[in-house]
Amino acid sequence: MKTPEQISFRDLAKLLQDPQGTIDYLVYVREPESIQSTAEWISAEPARPYRGQPELTPLLRGLVERNIVHISSRHPLPKIPARFQVDPRDIPPFQRGEALQIAPYAVVHIPGLIKDQLKSGLNTTDTGFTVTRSIHRGMSY
Repeated sequence: MKTPEQISFRDLAKLLQDPQGTIDYLVYVREPESIQSTAEWISAEPARPYRGQPELTPLLRGLVERNIVHISSRHPLPKIPARFQVDPRDIPPFQRGEALQIAPYAVVHIPGLIKDQLKSGLNTTDTGFTVTRSIHRGMSY
């Protein structure tokens, strides 16, 4: 398996914007040490094809619902509570992190995203953070 690479969030967010891109989801982990193992777990279960309404695999959905990871998607995820979704527009584009791309996922660690409050104005709660905007196609960064 590949190793995580350093990347700016601006470059990472562009992956969701690219209509020809292979990345549909950014999966955020709490610690950089979790990138590799999370990528191995979620890549072991085949992604579900997009058929009008995207669905996360049962494993990834379980990780999200147990507040182990948070997620951004190029498609709306109405079945996933907003508190587990990250609007990429809320992360400063200059923010650096680590990512491992395994299509259709990029497993990402952005320092402070889940357990702390970023300077961009994310509101932290006991579940990590609250996102007030929904994720949709046509985002601008």
